[in-house]
Amino acid sequence: MTFATKVPLMFRAQVEGRSQLQRIDPGIQKARRKVEDEKSSPPTNKVFQHQSNPATLRALQRPSRPGNNKTVQRHTPAAQHQDKKLKQDSETWVDEWMKGVNTKSNSTNAGLSKESYDISWRFVSNSGQDPTIISPVIGTGGLPFYPGSSMKGAFRAACEQAEPRYIKSRGRQLGGKELANYYCGTKSQSAKHNQSETVTKSAQDSEPGILRFHGGYPINPNWHEKLVDLVHPQQHRQVGIKDSGSSSAFAQISLYKPTLEFAISSSKIKPDDEEWQTIWQLWEEALARGIGCRVSAGYGQPQKQLSKAFYSIEVKGEGGASKALDDSGEFRPNIFKAAIRGHTLRIFGGLTNAKKAEDLVEKLFGGIQGAGGTVGLLGINFQAKQEPDIGEFYGGYDEPTYEVTGKLNWSLNREVSTEEEEALLKLISYLTRFAMLLGGFGKSWRRADHYLFYKQYYEGDKDKALIGCQWRWFNQSLNEEILEVNGLNKVGPFLDQVRAVAQEWMQIHDSKVQFGTTAKGWREIWHPKNVQVWGREAESDKDCVAIHWFHGAYYKGDLTYQSIKQTQLTGYVKGQDNAISRIWHRMYPQVPVKNNDEKFFELLTFFPVIFEKSKDFEKSKAFEEFLASNRSGFKKLWGN
Repeated sequence: MTFATKVPLMFRAQVEGRSQLQRIDPGIQKARRKVEDEKSSPPTNKVFQHQSNPATLRALQRPSRPGNNKTVQRHTPAAQHQDKKLKQDSETWVDEWMKGVNTKSNSTNAGLSKESYDISWRFVSNSGQDPTIISPVIGTGGLPFYPGSSMKGAFRAACEQAEPRYIKSRGRQLGGKELANYYCGTKSQSAKHNQSETVTKSAQDSEPGILRFHGGYPINPNWHEKLVDLVHPQQHRQVGIKDSGSSSAFAQISLYKPTLEFAISSSKIKPDDEEWQTIWQLWEEALARGIGCRVSAGYGQPQKQLSKAFYSIEVKGEGGASKALDDSGEFRPNIFKAAIRGHTLRIFGGLTNAKKAEDLVEKLFGGIQGAGGTVGLLGINFQAKQEPDIGEFYGGYDEPTYEVTGKLNWSLNREVSTEEEEALLKLISYLTRFAMLLGGFGKSWRRADHYLFYKQYYEGDKDKALIGCQWRWFNQSLNEEILEVNGLNKVGPFLDQVRAVAQEWMQIHDSKVQFGTTAKGWREIWHPKNVQVWGREAESDKDCVAIHWFHGAYYKGDLTYQSIKQTQLTGYVKGQDNAISRIWHRMYPQVPVKNNDEKFFELLTFFPVIFEKSKDFEKSKAFEEFLASNRSGFKKLWGN
C-alpha cells in the first residue's frame, strides 16, 4: 500500500484514480448486484411486500407463475461489503468519517437555552470544502452541525420580517430591522462614517446584539445512517432541451430525518425569563422557511408546520420509489418540486424565448446559474400524514415502491409587492393543479399505474418493470381542487387559464419580458401548436383504453396493424440510443360517486413529431389521425 492510498478521501484531490466523491460508478453498482444475486433468497408469490405495518398497506398479490424459478434479490447496504471495490468513493468517505466521529449526542454547555426540532426529510449545511460535492459542516468531535453564523443569519431575516412585539429586556415594542439589530447586532457608527483605509479591523467590528447563536447538532442516535444521498438532475432531458445521451446521478452527503438541537445564549436574559418564548418563536418563524442548503427542494424543512403555508394541498399517491445506493427504497419529497418546475419551464417556454423562460423559472424556484446561485421565491415542504410505506415489487426487477398521504406546503421565501404576491399565489395553485391533472410525481410520472389499470400486463412468465404512478386529491383538497376540472369540457378552458395566469405573473415580475415567441428547439413547449390534449370518460379502473396502445397495436384491421410501440411517441431504451415518450397518459379521478364506484377522465397529452424529416414523423401523423377518428373514442380537448 502506497502512502497516497492511506490518505483519507476527505483530503485527496478530486481526480480520477484518487477520489471522485460525487461520481456514482455504474461498474461498482453492477458488481455489487452480481454478488448479491449469488446470495439470493427463495422466490415469493407476493408482488408487493412492505417493510412497515402490512395490515394497513396496499395488499397486492397474484398467483405464482408456472415454471418461474427466478430468485428474489436482497441487496445488502454497501457498509456491509468488506471488499472496498464494491463501495463508491462517497460511501468510503462516510466510513472513514464515522471511524473518528463521536456518534453520541452532542452535550452542549450549561447555561444555554436549547430547543430541538425534527426535520421532515433530509438536511445539509454545505461546508464548501470541495466544490464537486455537497457535504456537511463538521464541528466538535467530528459531528455535523448547523453553524451559529448561519443560524444568526436566518434569525435576523425572520426578525426583519416580524411584526412589532413587546420585548421585555428592552421595555418596549420592537419589530423589523430594529428588532433584528437589537438581538443580532449592527455595525458601529465609527465603522459607518470612517471610510479611511487605515481604520483598524477592531474599529470596524459590529455593535453586538444581546444574543449569541451556537448553532445546531443532531441528537437522535441514528443520525449517522443513510448519509449518502443521490441527486439526479433531469430537467433538460425531461423537457427536451437536451435530447442526446442519458442523465447521471451524483452523490452528496446529507442527514436523513435528523432531530436537531439548537442553542442560544444571552448575558442580559436570565435562563428562566419568559422572553425566551419570544426568541424561540422567532426562531421557529426562521425554521419554517427551511435551513441549510437546497431548501426550495424540500431539504431542511421542519416536520411540524411552524407557520401558515403560502399555498397548501393534500394528496395521496403510490408508485415506484427512488433507490438509494444500496437499492433500498426511499420516498423523496423533492419529486413535487421537480415535476412542477419542469411543467413551469414547459409553460413559460410556450410564452417567451428559451433564455427568458429559464431565467424566470430560476427566479421562481431557485438554482445554481450565475455567480452564487439564486434563492427562489417559492420553497416546498411535504408533511406526510404518517411514515411513507416503502415496499418492494417482486413482479419483475425487485423495485422499491411507495404509498404516501400528506400535505404539500408551498412557502414564500421573501417579501414581494402585494400585486406580485397575489399573482404568485394564483400561479402556484394553477401549476399544482396542472401537474395533478395531466400526470403525476416521481418515477414513471408520464404513465398511468399499470398494476391498477392493466393487471393483465403482469401475467405470464416474463418479468416486467413496475410502470406508472397514481396520485389523487385527498381530504379537503378533494372537495376544493377537483372542482376546477369536474368535466371534460372544463379541461380546455382550464389549460387556457394556466397560460394566462403564467403570463400575468411573468409580466408583473419582469416588465421587459417579450411574449409572442417560444423556446426554439425544445421538445415539450406548452403551446397549442406544439401539444394536444385528448380525453374520454372511463367508467371504472377496468375501462382504461390507451394503456394497451403502449404495448401493442392501437388499431387492428383486416389488412392493417398500426402501432406506436418502441417509437419516439412511447419512448424507448436501445443501448446508448434512448428517447423519452412524447405522450403522457393519465387516469384522473373524478368526484367519488355512490358505492365508491370511482370514475376517471382518461387523458392523453401528445407532443406530435412536427418535422417531416424527423424519425417517426409518419407514425406520429397516423396516430394523430387515429385519435381524431371515431375509432379511438377520444376527443380533442385542447391544442390545434
